Amino acid sequence: MDYGVRSDVGKVRTINQDSYLALDGDIKIFAVADGMGGHKAGEVASAMAIETIRQYQGQREDIRQMLKDIIMDAHKRIYERQLNDPACQGMGTTLTIAVIKENLLYIGHVGDSRVYLYRDQDLLQITTDHSLVNELLKNDQISEEEAKNHPHKHILLQALGSGNELNVEINCFSLERSDIILLCTDGLNNMLTKEEIIQILKGEGSLQEKSELLVEAANNKGGLDNITVILFKA
Repeated sequence: MDYGVRSDVGKVRTINQDSYLALDGDIKIFAVADGMGGHKAGEVASAMAIETIRQYQGQREDIRQMLKDIIMDAHKRIYERQLNDPACQGMGTTLTIAVIKENLLYIGHVGDSRVYLYRDQDLLQITTDHSLVNELLKNDQISEEEAKNHPHKHILLQALGSGNELNVEINCFSLERSDIILLCTDGLNNMLTKEEIIQILKGEGSLQEKSELLVEAANNKGGLDNITVILFKA
């Protein structure tokens, strides 16, 4: 399977609190997790989320249920860890998982990491940002322009490890042969516009080279956060 992966600390942070997974086996699973919390705690949370996927031993026929089970299990593990470990108090993470089965793309998602579908030289975001700013945007309380630099941009309404009950977003999409799927943490989409991402995706090079170019471009625009990119084709 053709895919590319790149994760980078960025230009401002000292620790990369992103984690990712790329498994090209009998079931093809890709995931990104963007940790949050005190010094190194976010790194712990995102790593725990990814490790939960690796350790999953449940049924794999119902992909939707599998994704929900994984995310809820990770949520429970992270919540219990931050309750019992003072160094991890308040930690949490986003988690976005993509599974390919035949020509179908299944997505399980919590937080504001994103999945995009690149098709016919257009880029469509196919996950919802579970954030305060996105709620304000949906309710017409702020404009698209105000959302870009909103002071509460990083406040999440849902994250693994929080005390709140999760409403896991599960979706399924039919894929076409030329489709490219992009998973990323917000260190990419907060730095690059949709048009800038498209310019890189439609250019020459392998998916690995394009992953590296996306991260490089985000760093060139400031690299204000950790940046993780996964690109793959069905």
